[in-house]
Amino acid sequence: TLREFGPDTVALNTSITDFALVHDGAEREFGSFKAITLDQLAVNIPGQQVRLEKFLLDTFSGRLHIERDGTINTSHLLAPAPDEAANAGMAGEDGEAAAGEEEPAGATPDEPPADSAPWQVAIGEIAVRDTRVDFADESLSSAFRTDIESLDGSIVGLDSESAEPARVHLEGSVEGYAPVSLTGTANPLAVPPQLDLELTFDGLDMARFTPYSGTYAGYKIDRGLLTIKLDYDLADNRLNGRNEIVVNKLKLGDAVESEKALDLPLKAALALLTDANGVINLAVPVAGNLDDPQFKIGSVVAKAFMQVITKAVTAPFSLLANLVGSDDDFQHIVFASGSADLDEHNREKLSGLAAALAQRPRLTLSLAGQIHPEADRKALRQAALDAELLDGGLTRADIEGHTPAWEEAIGRRYARLDAPQEGLTAVEQQRAVRSALPLPEEQLTALAAGRETAVQEFLVGTAGLAAERVAVEPSRLDKKAPPISGVQLFIGD
Repeated sequence: TLREFGPDTVALNTSITDFALVHDGAEREFGSFKAITLDQLAVNIPGQQVRLEKFLLDTFSGRLHIERDGTINTSHLLAPAPDEAANAGMAGEDGEAAAGEEEPAGATPDEPPADSAPWQVAIGEIAVRDTRVDFADESLSSAFRTDIESLDGSIVGLDSESAEPARVHLEGSVEGYAPVSLTGTANPLAVPPQLDLELTFDGLDMARFTPYSGTYAGYKIDRGLLTIKLDYDLADNRLNGRNEIVVNKLKLGDAVESEKALDLPLKAALALLTDANGVINLAVPVAGNLDDPQFKIGSVVAKAFMQVITKAVTAPFSLLANLVGSDDDFQHIVFASGSADLDEHNREKLSGLAAALAQRPRLTLSLAGQIHPEADRKALRQAALDAELLDGGLTRADIEGHTPAWEEAIGRRYARLDAPQEGLTAVEQQRAVRSALPLPEEQLTALAAGRETAVQEFLVGTAGLAAERVAVEPSRLDKKAPPISGVQLFIGD
């Protein structure tokens, strides 16, 4: 039911049929429709009011194409007419009228009054029937094209004066096989505008997106199914978005040369993010203030995805620990100085790592044994000295208790050193004797190798990882890495 506006109201019912919009120069159709129907349209110009009971868009077919130079085909609709362009060219560089032309006295540009009230707009229902949008992007390394088809649905209750938002429900499909829906509420006529919308795409064939993956990721896509759920709300010009992306059975194809490709270790990221069922499940939050002139939704979303991938690649062992609810440092297995034996703590840590790797079957590990130059040398020399003392007749209790027999044995050995000093305690003498013991570098190398073997054998023999997923690669060790008595782990290439 329409409101009564009085004698200044123009009211009508009308329908436009079989209409097409074509760009004259390129002879290309931007869009066409079977019919547009306006049911009970009422316009009150002095009162700045528009009321429409129902707007029906029937069998619309539109084309949205990005050209090779990055421009959009619809931009031609806004191009100035030839006469306007010619008149613009006659104006001076400062925007003044051409010589010989005078503006009428007192003429001023048409501007609405500063205190002009906004128009009041109310549309009972916007109905869309059997709509199709042909999308193409020719700005990529190879052209991309797809159709959104059979789009039906409605937007109900759009009113600039109402606090209640309009209800949105639209459904269609991509290429006739992948359902797409847009549901929720929106009030674009409010000040500021409001929305709470959910957009879903279900089961998109990712091989069709090879033009994009080749251009921006540097790889073709051989296969994969993509499901997207985008949930965005806008209130007080503050946008909050939740992007849920699920990728099934993704397989990259050949590399593609592209100047636009991002420098990302994509294969490593995919291995980290793909679970045991071949599924990648990403939750990417997005937020921003539309009042910020620097805010651009496209760049914000791209940055959020980059952060997810970068975090996975730069902190892979943190991701693995999170998979099994652990706070352990899975990247470093620390041994007792001078030892290559796994203690119980390390066994538990490696068991947790193996459980996480079971959830990421594409990942492989590289192991690199390390030594701590000071701590391991000291421990190895102490072990050698203790072995001499035991061979000389002392007991373990003598050594650990620093008994008189131990002090006497240490004193004899200290006396054989070059330039022994007087007045040193037995502990100080032991330190000097220990430091003087020879320690071949091969012994340190063997210690590092023993640690690698211990970790590899546990992961494969005890934890059950496939042998090909655990490789020993000392060359992976960064010489600038802080020294530890242990093994450092790396995600395999």
